[in-house]
Amino acid sequence: MTHPLSPAEENELVQVIAQAEAGTTGEIRVHFDRRCSGDVLARAKRVFLHLGMEKTQNRNAVLIYLALDSRKVA
Repeated sequence: MTHPLSPAEENELVQVIAQAEAGTTGEIRVHFDRRCSGDVLARAKRVFLHLGMEKTQNRNAVLIYLALDSRKVA
């Protein structure tokens, strides 16, 4: 998949996430897919586990999952 954000948009997103993380011990990640044909929450959970997000130091990570062409978010 080609990257859905321009370099400027990606930089802005990184800055916003860093600001949000600065006030907490939590970790935030954003994952883009083109399509999600099944249950979006099940797919987001698989991505969450694949990225090892359940293993963060304080076990308080957040994944924002977006399937762009399918218009699904979890």
